[in-house]
Amino acid sequence: FQVSVSFASDYYPGVPVIKNLGHMVASIMADVNELRYRRFRRSMPAVPHPVYGKMIWTGSELLNLFHLPNVTGDKNSKTERNILYLDKGENMIPNDLLAEGISIGHVMHPYIKDRLVKIREDFFKNHGYITGKVGSGKSTIAMRLMQSVIDKWLENPNEAGGLSLFDPTEDLAYVAMNRLLKAEKDGKKVDWSKVHFIRFRNTDHPPALNLFHRFPNEDIQTVVESIMEMIKLMIQGQAQQTERLLRAIIGTLLCDKSQIHTILSIPLFISDELFRANVIANLQGPEQKYYSHFWKYEVGSALEDSTQAILNRLDIFRNTLYLKRMYGQTGFSLEIRKWMDEGHLIFYDLAGMGKEDTLLTVGYICNQYHRIAQQRPHGSKLHLGVIDEAH
Repeated sequence: FQVSVSFASDYYPGVPVIKNLGHMVASIMADVNELRYRRFRRSMPAVPHPVYGKMIWTGSELLNLFHLPNVTGDKNSKTERNILYLDKGENMIPNDLLAEGISIGHVMHPYIKDRLVKIREDFFKNHGYITGKVGSGKSTIAMRLMQSVIDKWLENPNEAGGLSLFDPTEDLAYVAMNRLLKAEKDGKKVDWSKVHFIRFRNTDHPPALNLFHRFPNEDIQTVVESIMEMIKLMIQGQAQQTERLLRAIIGTLLCDKSQIHTILSIPLFISDELFRANVIANLQGPEQKYYSHFWKYEVGSALEDSTQAILNRLDIFRNTLYLKRMYGQTGFSLEIRKWMDEGHLIFYDLAGMGKEDTLLTVGYICNQYHRIAQQRPHGSKLHLGVIDEAH
């Protein structure tokens, strides 16, 4: 190393102090270097710029004088603000690492500000979650992630995948919609036919969510299990007899080809003998014989004994008007398979819904997404599902 060493003193007058130090150094290195004294009219600069008197030192020799500053990480310190250093977690990521896929943010670095951190799409096919304290930026990361998907969607809406956001506060949904409007204002083409904003509570037209809806090529028992999962999710610890009767009632209503039933048909099936007889008389399909035999020979007095227990489990669907309007419709408004295959952006506004209502509705819709995802072939477009405040 080419080295030039300068001495300065805080004492006044400092010349005797510096010369004493100089004599010590000169006596040690008299045979290899020389020492000069030169008076500066101004104080020594904080960072020396040697232009004369350069010496050749080895690394171990230089190490005796050269010390790194004691950085504490205090960004408010006047001294440390002038020192360029990497804080914990600010190391630069190699160019070939976390460089492709969906962006989740930028690397924290003192002067490299544009290095994106990306995660391959394959990893988003598994369940993940973002944790942290209140105000730690969880929603910001989720929005950054969704923005990356939206950016790809804007560039190539026919090839890019889509996303579905469940937002209990509608904040993220509004931010995403505003960014789409801003992108359109900036000259980008937005295919609004592939953007859906769905409200459940504060609307005159809630979506139809018939629990008895069957997707193409889906057997009855799959639907029965799906409905039972939802009821078990909301009400824990069901009696075995009550569960068996509920399964039989749901399966029977699904086999009735004379009309389309909903979850609100169950109380009517229990309490109205004429309605029940009419349903049983119109059973069709492979399960017809099983359910006809069940109601004729197996049920006995079990239905009467379990009537109140079954009705209690269905109260959540009957006691809230807006849930009644959604789950009481005979149709199913969510074209999930089409949305996933074509790459749509869906924003579910859950504002105003109670905790149990949100748990029921989001749980049911996610269950439908799962059922459809299992039917999609490998290599299909990625459809990102994001649930904000999922706790």
